[in-house]
Amino acid sequence: MSNSGPGAREQERHHGFEDITDDIVYSHEVGIVKPDPRVFALTAERLGVRPHEVLFLDDVEGHVLAARAAGWQAVLHTSTPESVAEMEQVLAQAGGLPKASS
Repeated sequence: MSNSGPGAREQERHHGFEDITDDIVYSHEVGIVKPDPRVFALTAERLGVRPHEVLFLDDVEGHVLAARAAGWQAVLHTSTPESVAEMEQVLAQAGGLPKASS
């Protein structure tokens, strides 16, 4: 899910995002932008998942809060190492990764 403008899909195609994702929801294509709750519902619907099954990463606090309000697991990106660690912790708690040993 990306807040985007016309041409974003075409401009980003060379990065190969479409090859590594199940779907990309571009705001300019669906007419809804983050943090509107409808874009979170639409994205989960298009992915065929329940809200609590989504792990969302964003660098805008308001988007993270909106995702959580929509029932998603959400991490505020501050740095790559911190974000990866926090996402791994969320996944481990959900049973998706083994818990790191201390």
